[in-house]
Amino acid sequence: MPAHRPLRQRFEEKYIPEPNTGCWLWLAGQSRGYGMIKIGDRNHTAHRVAYELYVGKVPEGFHVDHLCRNPPCVNPEHLEAVPQRVNVLRGIGITARYARRTHCGKGHEFTPENTYLSYDHDGTRRRCRECVIARIAESKRLHPERHAAWARKAWTNYEAKRRARRGDLKNTR
Repeated sequence: MPAHRPLRQRFEEKYIPEPNTGCWLWLAGQSRGYGMIKIGDRNHTAHRVAYELYVGKVPEGFHVDHLCRNPPCVNPEHLEAVPQRVNVLRGIGITARYARRTHCGKGHEFTPENTYLSYDHDGTRRRCRECVIARIAESKRLHPERHAAWARKAWTNYEAKRRARRGDLKNTR
């Protein structure tokens, strides 16, 4: 039975340096553009293995981010261990694109005074106060009966919560 080669030797046989960018391009197996290497009976991402071989252990809960934005790169100088949120926000996905926006779709600036956070089934979103106020005004204008019913229900819920906080449950309608 042949002796197993050290991980570093196996690793260094699977990439080539790219002279223009400095990236070390992974030539072996890939998944979704990221290099993969088998260690024992498990596959690991090659960039994470590169980080651990050449830099050190990745802190608990951290991800290895490609500073060069090139997924097959395994050059440790192009890698940084960061929290998942930082990694996502540095990317080009929809979450990162929306986080970088400074104005809403109607052109209003996202300032602390004009922005609030909305929580729904998709997560947390920034909302423009000016746009929400304009939508409510338009809804009132187009559907006054629907808005009046909504306002009555909202006020009833508010009053019930206020009474419950005060312990005044006997005055319910």
